[in-house]
Amino acid sequence: MAWAKSTTNARVGFFWKIPLQFVDTQVRAAIRIWLQIAAEKTLKIPMTPSLTKAARIFSAFALVIGALLTTSFQASAVLPFTMSTNATSVITGGSWVGNGAVQPNVSTTTFVTPNVDADVLVNDFTNGSLTINPANLFPEPRINAATGVTHSVAVTGGTADFRIANSNNFDLAGARYNAVGLQGFSGNVTKFVWTMQYTLPMAGRNDSTTEKITRPLGAAFGLVATGSGLALTDFKVQLQLGGVSSASSSNGTFTPGVPSNAIPWASDGWDSPAAAGATSFVSNDGFLGLIDLLTLGSGANFLMVKGYDVNGSGNGYQSADADLVYATTLTFTVEAAAGKTFQSGTIFTISMDGQQYANVNNAIPEPTAGVLLGLAAIGSLVGWRGRRAS
Repeated sequence: MAWAKSTTNARVGFFWKIPLQFVDTQVRAAIRIWLQIAAEKTLKIPMTPSLTKAARIFSAFALVIGALLTTSFQASAVLPFTMSTNATSVITGGSWVGNGAVQPNVSTTTFVTPNVDADVLVNDFTNGSLTINPANLFPEPRINAATGVTHSVAVTGGTADFRIANSNNFDLAGARYNAVGLQGFSGNVTKFVWTMQYTLPMAGRNDSTTEKITRPLGAAFGLVATGSGLALTDFKVQLQLGGVSSASSSNGTFTPGVPSNAIPWASDGWDSPAAAGATSFVSNDGFLGLIDLLTLGSGANFLMVKGYDVNGSGNGYQSADADLVYATTLTFTVEAAAGKTFQSGTIFTISMDGQQYANVNNAIPEPTAGVLLGLAAIGSLVGWRGRRAS
């Protein structure tokens, strides 16, 4: 809708900077009606004639919806992204380097009711890297516009399908994906190594810091389906944070690693979630439960690190800790229990998240540590397969 032009509108310009791009058009209009009314009441700016009495009445409804949407926006725990392929399997929004078959005509769907759209992007691969371009990873300003991410995966013993999933439970963005993962295992897959690398260091979120079920530093890893004959405990999961740097204050000097007394704020599913100074974590007993992509209530079943109590105060992860630790890579190593293999119905998911602050460019990444770790793991798997085949 059109708003009356006035020099006084500059006084309420900040109202229009709300991240309404994640909101349905009809509700967006309702929120803007309420904001204009709020501007009239608080800043004494006349409303336009187009705001009728009916619109004023509707504004009460808009106020409630606006509050709910704002809460939902803050509560969502993802970095959504856009990606698609055309009829000849050319990817828009990123690129795939590796084997397997990129699928044609992949695109996300705008949902108006709860649903999940899980698309296979690459079929039957053993090694490959998916890069999501910076322009296709959201949302700003929580992350820097120059931030992209590459997911490199190596599968042992068979093949898997690389999936990208879309549900309506992600920052209220319509036609965007909100998860990556693996499914459709074939052969005798017993292990995979997944390394994700951000182009800029990533820190933890500074909101809802007390809980451990959403808003991970970099990513959260979960199990959507066990697959036939497998139990939640038939998996071993390891996480290694790479390129880690930390500082004692927001404007302090960053040094590699975290202090030896820094206490991780991590999922209870890890064997030792609060080991001081830890940047690697393991769960020998798999997962506490399954992930439901439609609800945040299953977030307790994710395996993740949310951030650090940097000074070891014992008060847990606080908002003031958020910009004191950054990481550039996360490597998840997942193995099936002895005598077990991943099944065609086994589904893993990764939800990307995090935040970057004014001091992100001061963080000191360790690209050699993180990158070499991932490359070494992938290289060893390739060599293992080569030896087995010979």
